[in-house]
Amino acid sequence: MALTEITTAIQALLGSTPVLLGAQNKLENSELPRVVFTPTGDKFGPPESLDQDARQLWTRNSGCSVSIWAADIPGVETLINQIISAIHTAAGAPNYMLDGEAGWLDQQGSLSNQGVGYAFHVAFKVPVTDAPRTTATVTTIPQTNVMSEGDPPEDEDAG
Repeated sequence: MALTEITTAIQALLGSTPVLLGAQNKLENSELPRVVFTPTGDKFGPPESLDQDARQLWTRNSGCSVSIWAADIPGVETLINQIISAIHTAAGAPNYMLDGEAGWLDQQGSLSNQGVGYAFHVAFKVPVTDAPRTTATVTTIPQTNVMSEGDPPEDEDAG
C-alpha cells in the first residue's frame, strides 16, 4: 500500500476532517481541523510479507511527519487519538510504527496562524515489488468434432 492509498483510507475513516499529503499543504491557513502528512525520508529493509500480488524485493519504511491542527488543545488531543486509530486501521498493526519526537507546534509561528498545532512522526512499511508478471488470457477455444456413442473414428490407415 502506497502513501496515497494510506492517506486516502485515513481520510475515509476520519470523515469530514481533511487529510492532505505533501509539505505544500502545511503552509495553508485553511479550515480546522485538518491533518497533513509530509514525507520525510525512507529507509529500506529486507522483504516482508506485505503484498501478495507481486514478488517483494524490499520493504520501504516510508517516514512521514503528521501535523494536526484544531481549534483548541482538547480538539487536538481528540484528533491525535482519532488519527492514530485511523492509521492503525488503514495500515494494519504490523505495517506502521510511531517513531521520533512528537509535540506541540510553535504557537507564534506562521504554521499556527489559525488554531493549535501538534506533530508526530510515523513510518509506514511499503512493499517494493517486482513488476507484475504478465499472464496469458484465453480469448478463443478451438472447437473440435464431437463423437457420438458407438461411432468410433475411422482409421485413416485402414483401407
